[in-house]
Amino acid sequence: MQDLIKAIHDTPIPNLLIAAGLLFLLLGFVNKLGGFIEVSPEQKRLTIPIGLLVLTVGLILSMRIPTPIVGNPNDGEISPPPGKPQASYVRATTSDSNPPTNLRNGPGSNYEIVARIQKGEIYLVDLQGSGEWLPVKTSNNKYGYIHRPLVREVK
Repeated sequence: MQDLIKAIHDTPIPNLLIAAGLLFLLLGFVNKLGGFIEVSPEQKRLTIPIGLLVLTVGLILSMRIPTPIVGNPNDGEISPPPGKPQASYVRATTSDSNPPTNLRNGPGSNYEIVARIQKGEIYLVDLQGSGEWLPVKTSNNKYGYIHRPLVREVK
């Protein structure tokens, strides 16, 4: 269920539900809207509960769900990718001024986006990696690359 909510979160659906919920609430308080939408007393009875329900669902879907961290984020126990020594990986977060940060499946902006890292999310990064793209392992075991200027080590 959490994966479904995350997938919906990155679409316009939550915003559309919020707008529809607000429209239903508005219709609950007026008889006519713009000269072309008329609301009968029978319809008014249902518009406010429906509007509140749709608005609530939209707001819930638009909220960010925290990603569980494997291990304690304060003690650095997120394990590095298989075959990589713990010493070469450090805990980091994004320094992107426009989050979420794209995690790509290769070292370059032409590679496919495999995940989006939210502001404040902790991940492991190999700062000893060469080039402008650094290998990363997220707390939910996604592997990819992030542009070096967007990485900030967490002490």
